Amino acid sequence: MSKSSGPSAKSRLFTYLNAPDNSRTREALLRHRLAFDLCVAAARRGYALQVYSGEVDRDGFDIVLDDGDVLRKIQLKSVLSSTKAWMISKKLLLPEPRDVERLGFMPEQSSSGLGGGAVLQEVFVEPNDNLTVRYSYTDAALLRAFEAGLLSRGKALTAAAVRRSCRG
Repeated sequence: MSKSSGPSAKSRLFTYLNAPDNSRTREALLRHRLAFDLCVAAARRGYALQVYSGEVDRDGFDIVLDDGDVLRKIQLKSVLSSTKAWMISKKLLLPEPRDVERLGFMPEQSSSGLGGGAVLQEVFVEPNDNLTVRYSYTDAALLRAFEAGLLSRGKALTAAAVRRSCRG
């Protein structure tokens, strides 16, 4: 996969997706692409996944995933260029009240949230105008695993962001 979505890429699709007037269309297209990719992945594992989305991102999440056992609220972030940081709703990532202590957060009210996650969609427009997407995911459990040294990305900025996020 070549990273042809950079500044030199001038395909019609790249130009369209990067146009400020098309930001809502781009968000909808990428939300549908994620829903499709997740449903195909679930089907490959033998179960159905429901994907719900609201008209307005009022509570810090864009979609809700339902596998029949768990509902998970997800905030979507997408990037077509060299964005290095994203704002993610802390309330969304903080664990639900029943999981606060299990994940090592302080049990006061300010440490509980929606128990959701965030998906980063890195979008690449290939020379033939094919769209490929690379996904990254995080939630409170993954942040705690990074903080405890069970997982590592080897980047100082990532480690600092994890420490800030886990303060509750």
